[in-house]
This record gives sequence, structure tokens and C-alpha cells, in this order.
Amino acid sequence: MVELKRWGLALAYLILAVPSALAQNVHAVVIGDMSPSAQWGKYTSKINLDLTTWYVFFHENMPENRLVYQSFGIEEDDSSDPRLVLEMIREMSPSPNDSLVVCYSGHGGADDVGHYFQLAKGKLYRKDVLAAMQARQPRLAVLLSDCCNSRSDGYQMVAAAPRVDEPKTVTPLFQSLMLESKGIVDINSSSPGESSFFTPLKSEGMGLEGSIFTSEIAKWAAAHKNRRVSWYEMVHDVSLQVHTAFKDYYPKGAAVAKGQPSQLQQNVYATTFPGMPDKTGTRAGIVARDFAGRGVVILEVAAKSPATQVYDVKAKRFVSLKPQQVVTSIQGVSVTNVESLLKLIADAPQIMRIGIRDTQSGDHEFLLRKRY
Repeated sequence: MVELKRWGLALAYLILAVPSALAQNVHAVVIGDMSPSAQWGKYTSKINLDLTTWYVFFHENMPENRLVYQSFGIEEDDSSDPRLVLEMIREMSPSPNDSLVVCYSGHGGADDVGHYFQLAKGKLYRKDVLAAMQARQPRLAVLLSDCCNSRSDGYQMVAAAPRVDEPKTVTPLFQSLMLESKGIVDINSSSPGESSFFTPLKSEGMGLEGSIFTSEIAKWAAAHKNRRVSWYEMVHDVSLQVHTAFKDYYPKGAAVAKGQPSQLQQNVYATTFPGMPDKTGTRAGIVARDFAGRGVVILEVAAKSPATQVYDVKAKRFVSLKPQQVVTSIQGVSVTNVESLLKLIADAPQIMRIGIRDTQSGDHEFLLRKRY
């Protein structure tokens, strides 16, 4: 069993396993920028925790003889260099049937060129990372980043090295996500104009205490590692969990810096993934009618629509909306008829809060992730 260490080097570079030449394998590169220029201060350990969280994520789902795992803990400004990161990716040698995964935790931002990772030696644009990954010609290229997606900085944070029992075989989760999928996965922890946040310091001792996005992916993966899932299901579920966790940790919103306006939500941003739905079709997936000024009563819930996978905020589980339930509010605004329902859904963010009254179980608040 190889444990992660807190490296005193400027750049930690670790290969944990040499995979079988015959089996389908996963090559993972995990990068955490803790260089002085990042100025994380008391949050530096949060980035370190993200490295540990990704370690657990991969090693709980892949046997070591089918995993090439490289961890880069950047601790010096000279090593916080876009060219070095790209060189690391170019040194990877997946076979045409293997998957290549890159995970990044650190500062990020956006400008007219696009989303970028902010390193001491300059901007590393997301498109350049994807291009370097695709040049290795893997079966599946996955880029997962936990960083801000706005023009201002955000926060991000680790614990002692975990003990992980290596699986004897690939878990159903990784078999379906990482080995059977083909194409490109490009996901960031926050949407354009938003910053990414850590779990607040006051929450320490409650479990994984790093960045919200990384922590929620790890929790979701641990709960589903024995299931076959699609990328759509993963993005759907983790998006709602991140949205809910942000609201729980920062009920009044959170500002990136003192004096700046508070950000009221954090939403995962998926550019592309295998099986991503077309940005057309039913937004919510319900057929409804007016209910005498008391809301809108649901008549039908479309199969496989967003309405079949809403997140119960109080119960913290996924359920389906049901016929005869009454929609009473969207984003806290009362629904009076079908016309108001359509307008409120159109104006709501992609992850919207929907109030429901059920004659059997009372009032509920759900999160629904609109199709587009």
C-alpha cells in the first residue's frame, strides 16, 4: 500500500502503479497548486485535502495493476508553470483503449479567450489542457477541475493519508464511467461568472473538508461505486449535491473577498460528456393545469425527464415528482397558474428550487436541474 506524503519538493511527482499492457487501464494526473503565489494561507491544507480525496476516488475503484496514478503537489512558484503541467500530460502514454483523466485544484478564472487555471507563471487555458490530452489519443479524455470560473479569485483545502483497500477488480462505477465510455468529459466546479468555494472552516470535523465540488464527487462515488452509472447521472446528481452543499454551508451567500458582492449559489458547469442531452426538449418534464389560483396541479411526469430525478432538500435524496402534486412556487415565487409557471421556469437558473404540496405528505422543497 503506497500512501500519499506531504512533499517538501517544489513539485511532487508520483507514479503509483504500472498497469497491465493487455487490460484496459486508467491513467490519472492529479494537480494541486499550493505555491506561495496562490496565497491560500490558512486554506492551503484544503488543496492538500483535495489531492487526498482524488487519491481515494481512484484507488477505491481501480486495482493498482490497472491504474497509473500521478500526483503533483506544486509548492514552489517556479514549478507553478503552464509549460510544466502540459509536459506532464504529454508524458502520459495511454493505449488507444485506455482512459486519461486530469484533475486540477487551485485558482482559476476566465477572460475573453476562455476559462483558465491561474498558475504563478501564467494562465493555463482549459482548451490547451484538453488539446494536450486529446493528442495522447485515449479512448476517453476526462478533465475535472475545482476552481473559479470568474474574473476574481476563490477559495479551496487535507487530512492524513488515508488507508484504502485496493479493489480486486474494477468497480462497476469505474467500469461504466471510465472504461466503457468514449469521447471527452469536460467539467468545472463552477459556472461562468461564479467562484468555487471550500467547505468553511467551521465545518471541520464533519468529514471531507476540502473544496465543495471535490468533496461531493467523492461522497457520490463512494455511495455508487457498486453501481453502473452514466456520465449524465453523475453530472446530474453531483450538480444538485454541490448546489445544496453551498446553500447549507453559506445560507446567506459567500463573497470571494471583503467588500465584494456575495455569490448566492455554486453550480457545476459541464461543457461536454458522453451521452450529454441535446439542448432541446422538455425543460422540466411535467404536464400541468391551473389549480384554481392555488398553484398548478401536475397531470403527467414525462419518462426520463428532469422531473423524475429531483432532489429532496430536507430528506437529502432523489425522488420523482408525481401526478396530482401541486406546484406552489419556483425560486420562492408563488405559482398562480400555468402562465406564471412557464415564465418562472424560463427565468430560473438551470438548477431551480420548486415548492410542491402533496396531499399525502405535505409541503416539500425540491431541486430540479432543467434540461437546458
